[in-house]
Amino acid sequence: MGQHAFRRRPYVVAGGGGAWAYLRTGRFTDVEITSNKLLTTRDAAVGWTNGQGGPLDNIGDSSFAGGLVGPIIAFEDLFSEL
Repeated sequence: MGQHAFRRRPYVVAGGGGAWAYLRTGRFTDVEITSNKLLTTRDAAVGWTNGQGGPLDNIGDSSFAGGLVGPIIAFEDLFSEL
């Protein structure tokens, strides 16, 4: 069947709404991640939860590292100041 290739690709995250309180805006961030991590971060920003009702921590292929893309999450700045 078909095969998937993993290549370094640029992503542009643009838009508005409630997610902007969650995501940092107006900056360039250079991180090496799989697309499922970016999609998990996007979906968590708009309020998706995991199967147990907690914060979304992974979507997509479970063989890839889960989690969020920390450098683009706005509220991480709050934790670094504490």
